[in-house]
Amino acid sequence: MDKTRLTNEQLNLALSSLFSRVFVLSDIAVESKMDEAREIMDAIDPDDTPFIVLASAVENDGIWSDDKHFQQQTRIRVWQTKDLLTLIKRGLA
Repeated sequence: MDKTRLTNEQLNLALSSLFSRVFVLSDIAVESKMDEAREIMDAIDPDDTPFIVLASAVENDGIWSDDKHFQQQTRIRVWQTKDLLTLIKRGLA
């Protein structure tokens, strides 16, 4: 809550909205994108490659992260907390 500067109610609403869109992927879907994800992220930060795999395996609007490593790649959109807070405050999220 300190980082977002949202009230408890606003944060719970945002997280509820986020978690309503979370689902589990099959191993096949993940494995089919592993080589592509390694190409994108391994040279930057191999610990972040699994996030690229998941983002590549499903239709999505990007990754939510303030990790600067993700900003070094251009294939997956990266949403920083400040971007999402702007959308939430505008009522667009």
